[in-house]
Amino acid sequence: MEKDLLKRHATFFAILFLSLVALGFTVLVFFQSPSLVTQLLAASLVLLTLVSLYFNTLGAYYFLKAYNLKVKPSELKSFPSVALAVASFNEEPEMVKKTLESLKGMDYPKDKLGFYLVDDSTDKEVVRELSAYCRSNGWDYVHRENRKDFKGGALNEFVNGMKEEFLAVFDADEQLVDASFLKETLGYFGEDEKLAYVQTIKKFAEGSGFANAIDVSYSFFFNFVQPVRSAAGFSMFCGSCGVLRASVLRKLGGFPASVTEDVAYSLLADASGYNGVYVPKVYALGKPIESFTAFGAQQWRYNFGNTKLFYQYVQMLAGIPLKKHVHYIAHIFGLHYLSVILILFGLITLFITFSEYRIATQALANALAPQLSLKVQVETATIVSILATFLSALIISKVYFNSFKHGFIIYFMNFGIAFVRARAAVSALLHEHASFKVLKKQAGRKYGVLEALRVSVVETSFAALFLCVGVLAFAKADIAAAFWLTWYGVLFSTSFVFTYKCG
Repeated sequence: MEKDLLKRHATFFAILFLSLVALGFTVLVFFQSPSLVTQLLAASLVLLTLVSLYFNTLGAYYFLKAYNLKVKPSELKSFPSVALAVASFNEEPEMVKKTLESLKGMDYPKDKLGFYLVDDSTDKEVVRELSAYCRSNGWDYVHRENRKDFKGGALNEFVNGMKEEFLAVFDADEQLVDASFLKETLGYFGEDEKLAYVQTIKKFAEGSGFANAIDVSYSFFFNFVQPVRSAAGFSMFCGSCGVLRASVLRKLGGFPASVTEDVAYSLLADASGYNGVYVPKVYALGKPIESFTAFGAQQWRYNFGNTKLFYQYVQMLAGIPLKKHVHYIAHIFGLHYLSVILILFGLITLFITFSEYRIATQALANALAPQLSLKVQVETATIVSILATFLSALIISKVYFNSFKHGFIIYFMNFGIAFVRARAAVSALLHEHASFKVLKKQAGRKYGVLEALRVSVVETSFAALFLCVGVLAFAKADIAAAFWLTWYGVLFSTSFVFTYKCG
């Protein structure tokens, strides 16, 4: 067995084993005490551990299954007409111009190409500058007076009037780095009328360590998840760096009204008997995300839209093949696992400090190792927990991301952004409007201490609660509880740290 494949198998079984051990320990504690409060806490932990088992095992499965998956090269036998559209909304004009200039270098017959800037900008100065640039440089400028249904709505209006056979979409910050994009993606359509779209890798240009860590975190999806889903007939369209068949898009009624119109369209196409192909190659580089609050705005939109997709998923439930449910559940609920579940684990840890759960745990330890004193048992458990926490983070960082530094930034960032993702999910369930204005006002600039505290007030208050209770536990010589409470306090305080450091 090759070294890399062996590493992937080892990762899969190690994560499965550790998750099962954690589940087994929690179940044993559940039966150890007759106390109703203890049993409720243990039952909650069992449920959360089962969710963690599912997502951790699934992540390891994607990592293992993606090994050596190949995409057959496409052969372009003719040159169909293509509308090359850049979607924009109040972006920096100079950045948009660089994107447009790079796309003009596309290696494709120019008589088969249409160049369009689909601009929803509300800033009059931006509209004036971009429209003037387009007139002077051979781009058709398409503008709406309203922003109904956001980016998806703008593209729908455009598609209804376009004459080209295919639509290639790029975001306003994505500059072309490989001019063979169309020649290497259009061939996949061939005679397959059921192929709705071809998606390629979305990647950011080099930036700061923080920005590069965000890019690395997204790379897990594109390096491992997308190839496996594509092989299962469920590739996802990701909004840009992709090509769509215009006739299918119109037949399905365009992009659904959603802030994550790309994923919603993927589900709609799949339910309608169409599929997509994923090509694991980088053709354009986006602008790096240097601001934590800008990242927060993006994550809010993703989780708001994904939560809304739950209703679409339920309606499609009966028609989805069993093997695809795993991928649907992972996509719709993945960010909930990295937000709601993390918060609930922290809260249950807090409740355990004031409950009989620890008594049950100690009773179990006495049953398993009666020769050791209670003090030694507690200290041993604490040391093992500390080592397991850091070692698991180290292993996952190196195996999944090939970087300890980026892996730890991603690990902390998931806690720092957990409340943003959770609030987005709640807003979607309550059918509130997807508003980013709190985050957008702060995106793109640095803050002082007081400003950073104001922006992260919920997260910082939550962290402070854990730190205070952790100090009390330490004063009572409850080292195990003190460690875990302090650790959760540190993890959730990262929202303030990232906001202060990165803006």
